[in-house]
Amino acid sequence: MTLILAATAIAIAGCKSSATIAPAGDFLYYAIGSSQAINKVATGDLGPPTTFTLPGARPAAGLISPDGSKVYIADYSDPAVITTLRSSDMQELTHSTLTSGQISTAVISPDGVYGYFGGETGTVTQVRLATLEQVGSVSTGSDGLLIHTATIAPDGTFAYFGTSNNQVVKLRLADLTLAATGTLPDRSAYVAGAVISPDGQYGYYTVGATPASLVKVRLADMTPLGSITTSVNVADSTIISPDGQYAYLSTDDNPMRLVTIRLADLVEVRAETLTISGSEGWSVMSPDGQFAYVGSGAGAMQKARLAYPFGLNVTKAGTGEGTVTSTTAGIDCGTTCTRTYLDYESVTLTAVASAGSTFTGWTGACSGTGTCTLAMSEARAVTATFSRPSNAFTAKTSTVSTTNSTITISTTLTIPGEGRLKQSVSGVARIKATLCSTTKAAKRAGTYTLTCLLGAKSRRALSAGALRLTVATTFAPSGGTARSTSRTVVVPRTPLKPTKPAVSVTG
Repeated sequence: MTLILAATAIAIAGCKSSATIAPAGDFLYYAIGSSQAINKVATGDLGPPTTFTLPGARPAAGLISPDGSKVYIADYSDPAVITTLRSSDMQELTHSTLTSGQISTAVISPDGVYGYFGGETGTVTQVRLATLEQVGSVSTGSDGLLIHTATIAPDGTFAYFGTSNNQVVKLRLADLTLAATGTLPDRSAYVAGAVISPDGQYGYYTVGATPASLVKVRLADMTPLGSITTSVNVADSTIISPDGQYAYLSTDDNPMRLVTIRLADLVEVRAETLTISGSEGWSVMSPDGQFAYVGSGAGAMQKARLAYPFGLNVTKAGTGEGTVTSTTAGIDCGTTCTRTYLDYESVTLTAVASAGSTFTGWTGACSGTGTCTLAMSEARAVTATFSRPSNAFTAKTSTVSTTNSTITISTTLTIPGEGRLKQSVSGVARIKATLCSTTKAAKRAGTYTLTCLLGAKSRRALSAGALRLTVATTFAPSGGTARSTSRTVVVPRTPLKPTKPAVSVTG
């Protein structure tokens, strides 16, 4: 989670206010509109801030080191000046001037060695933060348009920059080269906010159209996978939960609102009205994901308790087979599955047994045999049990082979445990008689093949015409009740020919 927080950092476009939170979650660093001040405030009480005033222009972009000891601020000068502050007392340590013009956003490598500063001309500049030395730059190919947002993969391999022509540019950081460019829906809008999933697979981009939308992008190939049109016109800032299951958009409404979007299916699940007013807002999240800190361009701030995610763990048990699914969506189980839901959500679980099995009931947070609805006010665990009768078994279609003197009937059975197996074959022409029978003892569950032979009389009958046979299979579990199945097998006429080899057919 620390890497994700460091990656989002302070990012100010135009006169937009923004902020970041220390990796330990104890302090906020924020800038307001056109003010030249960088403010530090304790998250515990949001009390009076400690302030550093930049000597030049207002803050344009900033970063905090992964250990929280330093803050790096680029101002809105042309060219920009980067200032290093000691975070403990907000004192300047050093500063340096870039050569790449005005800066609009920035991102820091997970190890804190480099900062990548996006410029208003579409250029990204790499800076070694220990010395503030500019070590490289690259054009994003965004036609000189403003870079609004920056995120970085958790492993530091790629950085992603959102532009004002609704593109996302992927840079490979090892050699600072353009790796790919993705275009989001609606080119008339701009990329107003961006977050990246903790596993680095997906980016979620807030598009600054009216109303605002959130677009999911697979970062491997920069392919948009889906989007949601939100209930708000402008989203000022976007944050993502530590488990990557929810995004939270703070809005430009008056008073401001905080919109919760479930990322699994891109559904807006909540929109809360805050107590602060004003536009050009920012938001950051506590490292544990329990609180959002939201501020406006007027300098007002609020600490909002987020709808807290709790895990629901579903396990299947028993000798049978079946599935467990949920509404609200998320659970679709194989053997075990876990999903996170917000503490105000309810989840209804449904268990469906497979053919030959029975759903025998819930244990854990659910009970009974019907559907189960849970209020996710805490972490919960549920077990769904499916059973099969102790004498249940399966029998494959019998195999028949003939010679000039015999007919061989073979059937393969799969049984659930110890017991006794039997196969019997009856019926030749119109005569109902048992023609052959065989049994086998089984000491454990598994697959067994039973074979019996029909003699010369049956074989001569087969040479005169097709035989309709009844093949019965029985499984008697140890200490239980026997279960039988039967099926008809038709053996086509096979004349007696001394030289004719055996012929196998399937009934």
